[in-house]
Amino acid sequence: MTKVRKVKRRKKFRVNVNRKRLRNKLQKLPNITCEEIKNEWKQKVSTRSNLSEMGLAYDPNEVLQIPNTKRDFLEGSRKLSDHENNSVEELEECLPLKVHVAQNLEADAKAPRERMFRLPKSEVHFVTYLMDKYKDDYKAMVRDEKNYYQMTWRQIRAKINKFKSIPEQYAEYLLKTGEIVLESPESLEETKKKIAEENKEKYCAKKKKSIVQESLWKEESINRDDEKEGTEMDCTDTEDLVHEVGQPMEGSKKKMQLFSDDESNESDGMELNEIGNSSSRKSKSKKRKKKK
Repeated sequence: MTKVRKVKRRKKFRVNVNRKRLRNKLQKLPNITCEEIKNEWKQKVSTRSNLSEMGLAYDPNEVLQIPNTKRDFLEGSRKLSDHENNSVEELEECLPLKVHVAQNLEADAKAPRERMFRLPKSEVHFVTYLMDKYKDDYKAMVRDEKNYYQMTWRQIRAKINKFKSIPEQYAEYLLKTGEIVLESPESLEETKKKIAEENKEKYCAKKKKSIVQESLWKEESINRDDEKEGTEMDCTDTEDLVHEVGQPMEGSKKKMQLFSDDESNESDGMELNEIGNSSSRKSKSKKRKKKK
C-alpha cells in the first residue's frame, strides 16, 4: 500500500502553480553581468557545456576536491601514461575552444586597481600632530595628553605607517610642511576640485531630473483677446477705465461675477429664513418635551 500512496502523491495537481510560467522560468537565460562571458555564450547549449568550452568550472567542488593521496597517485599515473601515448595534436584538441575568455578574466583580476581607502579627518589630525611634535619618537607619543585611548607605541607606529601609505593624504601633509613643492602654478585646492569632479563623473550615478508638474488651476481673464495682444492696464488710472455712461471699457480686467446683486441679496435672504425656521422648530420640540 505504501507504493500506491507515493504514486498518488506524485499525481496531485497543484492549483496555485502556473505550469507555463514555471517552464519559461526554467528555460530562461541567466542574467550574465560579465561582458566577455556574455559575448561568447550560446543560447542553445546548457550552462555546464558553455562554461567548459570557456575553460571555467561549473561546480568548484568537482575541480577543488578534498585531498586524497591514493586518488592523487592513481590520477598522476594515468596522466603520465596518457601523455606518453597521446601526440601533441591530440593534447591541443583536449584544450577548451574558448580559452581566451578564462585568460582575459584572469588578467582582469590581476590588473592593478585604484585604492579608494582614506583615513578619517580626526585620525589625520591626531597623526600629523604627533609627527610634528615628536617626529620618530614613538615612545614619547604614548605619554602625550592627546593619546586618549592609551595606545601603545606599536599601535601608533602602525597608524602612522598607514597614513604614509596613502599618497593623497600624505602628499598634502608634505606640501604643508614644505618638503614638496608643486611644479604647476595651480594651487592644491584647485587640483582637489578637479579630482573630485572627475571621480564624481566616474563613480557617482547621475540623478534623474525631477519633472515639475504645472498647476492645474490657472488664472484666466475674461477678455482673452486682450491677453494675446499683450496689453497691460494700470490700476492707478481708474478714470480712464470708465466711460461717460459708467460702463467699463473692453480692455479692462475685472473679476467675474457669478451672480448679480439682486440674486445675491435674494440668496442671503433665503439663508436667513432657513436659519430662522430651523431655530423655531427646535424651540417647539423643546416645549413639547416639557409638557410631556
